[in-house]
Amino acid sequence: MRTLANSVLARIEKQRDLMESLQAQTAGIRVRVSSPDKVVTVEVDGVGAMTGLWLGPGITRHTDSSLSALIVETAQHAARASLHRRNTLIQEFTDQFGRHQNEPLERWDGTTATPRRPLSELPDPQPRTSPESLRDKG
Repeated sequence: MRTLANSVLARIEKQRDLMESLQAQTAGIRVRVSSPDKVVTVEVDGVGAMTGLWLGPGITRHTDSSLSALIVETAQHAARASLHRRNTLIQEFTDQFGRHQNEPLERWDGTTATPRRPLSELPDPQPRTSPESLRDKG
């Protein structure tokens, strides 16, 4: 026999597992991008930080300034790809988390309790009041 508390705990465990999965997936993101001429290859992690830089044999065809610009441009492409992948994972997580949040909970007698309002329908939180706005203006 399941109780409402058991249903809540099962939901929490699913959501915890989702969060752990998201953390592992984002930590494992690695994106490698090469310049069109294959002279520069850059690898970045899930937050777009450079983790590797490789320079190919055509490096001598570039001036210092064109090589540095090529490195920066390639790194930017890699960072954008990494952040796109991360944002996709976060969106999938948000969708799955919301579905779990809105699943009916089973009571001890077999009936279900459905959340009153899905997370997507909750109002945006109100901005906090700053201490300055609470002071007497008189």
